[in-house]
Amino acid sequence: MSEGYIESIDNVKSKTISIVRAIAMLSIVICHYVQCYENISWMGQFFNVGVSMFFLISGVLHGQKQIKNKMSWYKRKLLKILIPVYITLLW
Repeated sequence: MSEGYIESIDNVKSKTISIVRAIAMLSIVICHYVQCYENISWMGQFFNVGVSMFFLISGVLHGQKQIKNKMSWYKRKLLKILIPVYITLLW
């Protein structure tokens, strides 16, 4: 395979992720907008997928990362989680 082919695949992935991200944002906005009106608030459930789509995008992007030092990576992730937990518990 040539380098140009790999770059074009990455470019397509980037565009696809951007499109899914835009759809997720739009569905969240529509969900909140529709829920403001009592007579059509039930329609908000159809657009209540935006946050799940962001979790999906996050998982895809994190799954593609190449981790060189796994122990260091786990320590950083654990600190990111534990610091807010301790602050919340002490509050």
